[in-house]
Amino acid sequence: MLEFESDGERDSLTGLLAPARFLTILESEIAISAREGRSLTLLTLSLSTAVNSMNPPTIESAECLLKNLASTLLVQMRAGDHCGRIAEDGFWILARGDRTAVEIAVYRFLAEHESYHWLIEYFEISKGEKVKELLRRVDALYFAP
Repeated sequence: MLEFESDGERDSLTGLLAPARFLTILESEIAISAREGRSLTLLTLSLSTAVNSMNPPTIESAECLLKNLASTLLVQMRAGDHCGRIAEDGFWILARGDRTAVEIAVYRFLAEHESYHWLIEYFEISKGEKVKELLRRVDALYFAP
């Protein structure tokens, strides 16, 4: 099992925001973007085990991939964007801008990494959408029956 602990503020493996802190920021940013009329996109990045199902990554290699990408994200993320380790095997990034702007940022984040290791999903947040609605959309993708 991958390491997944936090002090409530930061994930101990990656140094990124812990889930509770990220969700607090998500709620606040959604409210602010609705008031200001600006676009906001949630991006999920998770390790892909399907890439090489015959030889899945070891725990050590998965932790290494997580730490390496987290280091890149900490350096390259724009001010005002937020990244948290929400799942054992990945990150959520909350970025100001529409999907097109976030796709450009992802290209920059993954430029020095092997992008085939990562499953990427984009969720543009609709004006007036509540956090619960957004989380339902994410859950529907990842936990579909």
